[in-house]
Amino acid sequence: MLSKILNTTPDSVMISRRGDGRIMYVNPAFTRMLKYTEEEAIGKTISELDLWISKKERKTLLSKLDETSKVNDFEAEFYTRDNKILPGSLAATYIELDGEKCVLSVVHDITGRRQVQEAIRRAYHIQQALAEIMRISLQPLTLQETLVRALDIVLSSPTFCMLKEGALFVTREDGNTLELVAHYNLAEPLQTACARLPFGKCLCGRAAASREILFVDHVDESHEISYEGIQPHGHYCVPILFGERVLGVLNTYVDAGYARKAEDEQFLKAIAQTLALTIEHKRTEQSLQKSEAQLSKIFNATPDAVTISRLEDGLFYYINPAFTSMFKYTPEETLGQTVSSLNLWVHPEDRVNMVRELDKVGEVTGFESEIRSKEGNTLSVFISACKIEMEGETCLVTTSRDITERRKLEEQYRFTRFSVEHTGDALFWIEPDARIFYVNDAACNSLGYPRDELTAMSVMDIDPDFSEGRWRQAWLELKTKKNLKLESIHRRKDGTIFPVEIKANFLEYGGKEYNFAFVQDITIRKQAEEMIKHLAHHDLLTGLPNRTLFMDRLEHAIARCRRDETMLAVMFLDLDNFKPINDSLGHATGDQILKQIAEKLASCMRQTDTLARFGGDEFIALMTDLKSTEAPAQMAEKLNMMISEPFSLGTNEFLLGASIGIALYPEHAHTSERLILLADKAMYEAKSRRKVYQFADSSI
Repeated sequence: MLSKILNTTPDSVMISRRGDGRIMYVNPAFTRMLKYTEEEAIGKTISELDLWISKKERKTLLSKLDETSKVNDFEAEFYTRDNKILPGSLAATYIELDGEKCVLSVVHDITGRRQVQEAIRRAYHIQQALAEIMRISLQPLTLQETLVRALDIVLSSPTFCMLKEGALFVTREDGNTLELVAHYNLAEPLQTACARLPFGKCLCGRAAASREILFVDHVDESHEISYEGIQPHGHYCVPILFGERVLGVLNTYVDAGYARKAEDEQFLKAIAQTLALTIEHKRTEQSLQKSEAQLSKIFNATPDAVTISRLEDGLFYYINPAFTSMFKYTPEETLGQTVSSLNLWVHPEDRVNMVRELDKVGEVTGFESEIRSKEGNTLSVFISACKIEMEGETCLVTTSRDITERRKLEEQYRFTRFSVEHTGDALFWIEPDARIFYVNDAACNSLGYPRDELTAMSVMDIDPDFSEGRWRQAWLELKTKKNLKLESIHRRKDGTIFPVEIKANFLEYGGKEYNFAFVQDITIRKQAEEMIKHLAHHDLLTGLPNRTLFMDRLEHAIARCRRDETMLAVMFLDLDNFKPINDSLGHATGDQILKQIAEKLASCMRQTDTLARFGGDEFIALMTDLKSTEAPAQMAEKLNMMISEPFSLGTNEFLLGASIGIALYPEHAHTSERLILLADKAMYEAKSRRKVYQFADSSI
């Protein structure tokens, strides 16, 4: 039983002598994780295999073992046989084996945990950069001073491998010319040549014209502006967009040959969005300063709150002192913001209705609504409004009078009822016997029942996962904990099932007990989770299984072959003549060809076979349940014949070929790594001999 546990555990297990570190035992997970076979590991010392990246950490571990005889969750990094780094969480203890003191160590692979930590670190630095840019945008600086500081923040980010070199351009008033306003370590010839760039010229101009991120990994003909002695480099050129307008371009430098990364673009897009808000805010601020003086004298004396805002989006141009007194927002906090960003209107549709009425009759008097103050208080107001033209823009002048006290009592009940009925989540009031007492409109809409039908039903009628017994247990738990959060499923009136998240709350009202539950449809979230699972095991370009999924299937296939004494084949396929096409016509064309090739190759394979993309123009196939070597040979001929057919893409036609290496289990190797290695070597042998395919040589 112990042997079975050691052989099947996913964690690496190793027993080594305490004195000289000589390895006495390793389990299969050790060979899989660290890539050493039993023969290569057993009998060698830990030092000879050079497993520990930090020898100091190993000494620390042994010291702790000497003190306590047992160590848990000791994080360290190890070299694998193929010189990769494996982060692991190690547990160790002393045991006696054949009369000698030995160390039993178990290593759990924490690569996934490290990746999550890295993602969190990256997200933190993104948010830190965005927050810092927003902070300086609110300081009394000119637009150029703000952008100089913002560029330094971007280029100083510790998460992204950009060079400390870059530039920021803003769009001039003509709408089709970029002006250099900030740069860092930009060569003097470029400072002069790039001072003003028409849209469409050089990389930055083309990014502005196309409104898309442009990336290059070397200096090529797309660099229309160059100079003698220019150093090799690459670029991200990111347009700064605000709605339909291009406000500027952010240009960052990367090392020559740098690979384009999705996380870089995520960071730069977020930066560009924040820069767009900053530029728009600063320009609006400049405009507001011009109009503030002439407007302030008119309205400063009135006791009612007076505002002037842009009709289109509610952008504030002016507020009088009474507005500050009534709603607690200072001019600095209000001007340049919109009614939406300040979340002033308790019912945003009221503003829409008021403007609609204004369009009909020209002015509005005594429009009743509710406005939210900075402190979060809701004020009932009478609003009078009219439209004016100011500097070419249609604006709204409003005068608001506080009538809160008059409406407070009658509105308390109405507001409570309104909140329940109009919340986006489905709300259920449920009695202790699981009968549904009350539901809101969202609950009716989500399940397709009218309210009178739902309130005649029980939880078991709408939730197939709940039996009466489970409900009783859940009710007792809710009474104890007061709040519960769980996932379940709901069944609509038409019989369809959908996943939900339930936030249950225990309440007592009027001497009765209730479960007041918020229910949210999480179908989209579940679909996203499934998509993430799929992407983790499939190639993004071709949709084929990726290396991880292929290795998993190969390991399972080897286990079945070992059990059933059958044969399998690993076929390593490399495209001939693909690189020249990819280099000459670009990656986009190459990607389209790879997608066509993947479809054709997949159509040749049996349903029981697995075809995967290993990277670049390399594919690998797994054939199982083979009776002889003829089947993989025939499949290799078939695949080559399919690839040799001309490929058409647009007006171009391409001729490709393939070199295929074949390794057989058990004839050539018994492990997945060895099979792939031999198939790879056989593929290169086939390529060198100009053969379609070549079987592996197990003597290699």
